[in-house]
Amino acid sequence: MDSLNHSRIPTCFVSGIPASLKPRQVARAVARHAQHGQCHPIPRRNQVHVLSMSRNTSSRLHSTASDDMHDFADDQIVFFSDSVLDGDEDYSSAVSLIETSKRDVFGRPKDEVIEVPERELVDNISPRKLNLLSLGTPGTSEYIEAVRSHSRCFALSADACRRRDLEARDLVWEALRNESIHFIQEEPLLASQLFAAIINQRSFGGSIAYIVSNLLSSDLLPGSDLLAIFHSAIHKKRTLEADARDDLLAAVMRDPAATGFLDVLLHSKGLHALEAYRVSHELWVASDRPGALLWHSLISNNFQVDIHPAAKIGSGVLIDHATCVVIGETAIVGNRVSMLQHVTLGGVGRKATKRHPTIGDDVVIGAGATILGDVRVNNLARVGACSLVYEDVAPTTTVVGVPATVVNEDHQSAALPKFLAAPMQDNPDACDL
Repeated sequence: MDSLNHSRIPTCFVSGIPASLKPRQVARAVARHAQHGQCHPIPRRNQVHVLSMSRNTSSRLHSTASDDMHDFADDQIVFFSDSVLDGDEDYSSAVSLIETSKRDVFGRPKDEVIEVPERELVDNISPRKLNLLSLGTPGTSEYIEAVRSHSRCFALSADACRRRDLEARDLVWEALRNESIHFIQEEPLLASQLFAAIINQRSFGGSIAYIVSNLLSSDLLPGSDLLAIFHSAIHKKRTLEADARDDLLAAVMRDPAATGFLDVLLHSKGLHALEAYRVSHELWVASDRPGALLWHSLISNNFQVDIHPAAKIGSGVLIDHATCVVIGETAIVGNRVSMLQHVTLGGVGRKATKRHPTIGDDVVIGAGATILGDVRVNNLARVGACSLVYEDVAPTTTVVGVPATVVNEDHQSAALPKFLAAPMQDNPDACDL
């Protein structure tokens, strides 16, 4: 740093940048201004120095080199503030703060101030986008309706990702990143969380691993250790990330309270518990019983959901609200199953044999329902809220009551949320994302 000639250093100030942003990302954003003569473009492989100034004027110097930084001279320094201004502070006071800090560091006043809007910065690090104009504004009813009308596109994309098609686009991941960009612009206080959980992650699997690991972390078990275990599970079982993607899609497409992908990923404890269970199940299958039971305990304590690591659960599963859901050791749950809070898939008997229910595909289980013993609820069946089931349920049958009995279509609406069983909207001509 001392080797630089400070009298000839053109400087830039970039405001409104989250603290979690990497120096290289800041450099790329400011580089766009170099094309308009506001900074001096230069050859490749030169260093860019990024000085991060905090509110108390303390500073630290980051130095990095990259082929991507070909728009900067080796004598340029980029200043940026990692704080959010209070309501009674304006841009001029922020500039004054930085000027004072720069005099403290270099003994000279500022040369130039360039403000790079956060929208421009975020756009610069999001190379692949959905067509947001066709889907509307994230968070609105029009947006979620447009997403659901394109359910076929998302399903095809998820299937291609499961097959590890390298040419396929991960539309779920693209939607998450674009929603994140939108909400950062709407609410800057979310910037640090969304940059860390979504934008700075390389894939959907990395994002869900980061979110769940941090939710389960504690002083005794830091999130970094849990994150390493989660990544190891994804590496060993490639379908784990695909299952999680299908689970997220199921919640967005089937839960009427969902307004988009981001709110479900960040705030649905049913999704969080389900993906953490998938890690515990992989540990159980790998004969790491202590590790599996540790994850099981963390899930129960943090999410109030008790899923035994040995249980087998398919993909595209929705656990809505999730509180007090219990799934026993030998239970089997099929694909595209929907269940609400306080559902119990319980066992009967003390022998270490199959003693818990088997749930088929596309089954819906209402809130408070209890299904006991080695019974089978077949495909497309529906179990009404607060029902008690201890006998097999035939396919496409609706059962309600204590004990559960078969009812006709007119009697089910009072006990069962019908929306959960409705198929995803499908417009075969709408796959234009």
